[in-house]
Amino acid sequence: MTDWAKRIFFSIVVIGLGLATLYYQKSHTSSALNFKKYEVRGNQLFREKKISEAINCWQKSLAFTSSPEKTYNKVGIAYLAKSDYENGIKSFQKGLKINPKDPALSYNLGLSFFHLGNNRMALKNLNHVEMLNPYYPDVHYLKGVIYERMGYPRKAKKEYIKEININPGSIRAWSKIKADEAD
Repeated sequence: MTDWAKRIFFSIVVIGLGLATLYYQKSHTSSALNFKKYEVRGNQLFREKKISEAINCWQKSLAFTSSPEKTYNKVGIAYLAKSDYENGIKSFQKGLKINPKDPALSYNLGLSFFHLGNNRMALKNLNHVEMLNPYYPDVHYLKGVIYERMGYPRKAKKEYIKEININPGSIRAWSKIKADEAD
């Protein structure tokens, strides 16, 4: 190997080691470790159906996370599990302020409005999800349920068909179409 090639090789090795060291340091900082501690504990509490305690852990993890929108989504889902739709909405909205293009946050926000009976806001958010990701699961199913609730059976059926075209295994959408055909 020539002197010049050795220098290039050595430079590549040094740069690689430097990047690896930076990555290791960043992933093992006290912030990252605190985030992991609260995140893991919150997940465990949620699985144990200790929803309020899980929310507390996840809220503590917000101070340490590099992507808080994901944590806001978890907190919002926990509020949905408690049927506390107003706090769920606040959590999803905080996440959307950070990342307005997150379809999961928009879907869950729409779902919260659906549970509150606010069809207009639910549809607005579900349409946003559809714009972000036309293949997002259950968007068309939920839109169909909303249209049914509003008294628009034809619009509802179109949404159920769209859901089946995206997700042919959607038992709920199939059952809605079959129930419509039985009428």
